[in-house]
Amino acid sequence: MIFKFIKFTLKFILFSVIVLPFVLLGFSMSDTALVTSHSVPEHQDIARVQQILKQHDPRHLKQGQTGHLMLSEQDINALLTGSLSFLNSSQSQQAPKILANSLLSNKQLSINLSIRLPDNPLGHYINLSLGLKTSAQDKLQIDKVNFGTLTIPGYLIQPVWNFSNQYFYQFSEYQQLVNALQKVELSPQQLSLTYTADWEAVKQLKQRGQSLLFSESEKKTIRLYQQKLSQLSRQVSYQKSQPSLSKILQPLFQFALTRSADAGVSAVAENKALLFVLAMHAAGKNIDSIIGETFEQQNYQQKSRSKIKLKATLRMRRDLMQHFSISAFLSSAAGDALAHATGIFKEVSDSQGGSGFSFADLAADQAGVKFGTMAVTSESSARSLQKAMSRITGEDDYMPRINNLPEGLQAGRFKRQYGTTKDSRYKQMQKELDKRIRLCRLYKDN
Repeated sequence: MIFKFIKFTLKFILFSVIVLPFVLLGFSMSDTALVTSHSVPEHQDIARVQQILKQHDPRHLKQGQTGHLMLSEQDINALLTGSLSFLNSSQSQQAPKILANSLLSNKQLSINLSIRLPDNPLGHYINLSLGLKTSAQDKLQIDKVNFGTLTIPGYLIQPVWNFSNQYFYQFSEYQQLVNALQKVELSPQQLSLTYTADWEAVKQLKQRGQSLLFSESEKKTIRLYQQKLSQLSRQVSYQKSQPSLSKILQPLFQFALTRSADAGVSAVAENKALLFVLAMHAAGKNIDSIIGETFEQQNYQQKSRSKIKLKATLRMRRDLMQHFSISAFLSSAAGDALAHATGIFKEVSDSQGGSGFSFADLAADQAGVKFGTMAVTSESSARSLQKAMSRITGEDDYMPRINNLPEGLQAGRFKRQYGTTKDSRYKQMQKELDKRIRLCRLYKDN
């Protein structure tokens, strides 16, 4: 009798493990999204995220000192929107793949997700909702989980949470992160975190994060484009004047086109590596510090290390080359919405005591966004871009003209002439930029 009971119990557990996920999935699927008011990143979101990171930079604290992080509902949503842009980048021309928002109320934090599905007869979205509250130990705990219309109370989920916590606790990075977080408080207005500065944990998390950014195959591809760019930079370094970016882009994309012709090579992956290398050197960043080095790579570079100096211009200006290159990479990596918002944020920031708002810079930004989007939208789009850039005749093919575009607008003057980015006067200038971009041969049919 006991053996029959044990056998029945094991069968029931096995059946539950197999069937339960499909049951929960069925409750979660719907034709309508739980998150219906998703907004793409705007420059205000970028500004707020930058402010949060600046205020809570761990470098302001010494080892062991206590820090406090306070986030409003708007702050959490800005962080969610920016983070999800990277996950949604492959769907930049369509509705976002993942929609998310948060809600702070009654000392509870609710995080809502709607995941867009490919066309199917069962539903267009998976809707999930996670309710969090603080425990007696001032830590976060699950209050409830909603799988669509099905609500599961926290006490049923807590054993799974505890098991997951015990599993991840075997990793030193997770231990240090948990131990550094001293206290969590929730109010209707904000989420407050009290933490201890742990430099060793920050260092390990940074190293682990860098290791997850690129696979080994992606690193190898990036190295190839880094070497190619180094060769091109040396070839044009003898020129008295700085060459056009076209002199760099054309051979780079010819190289990408040749590599993409091989079986099993993704044109999208090649373009992403190309734009990453281009942007990093345009911004003066050290690629080695981001992707790391293997032992073999370290030995190779010790034998022949050459610092790449990307001396190139767009419309005879180095800053426009930087705007274009960085925006193209951001668009390819994180989606056009985030790249577009970042460009506007940069110009708004410049209007507040910097070099001033520049519609010429914005033209380079938005052309770069268009360029980066074309580079990764699909395999056919990626190869079409490679072919087009392999036979460009000049900058007019991909960079709009900037004549008579207002520049150097400080905040007061910008407000008098264009109001805000929501103003009809600003939108009229945006239409002019769009018109100029469409005149470029590369974008006419896109």
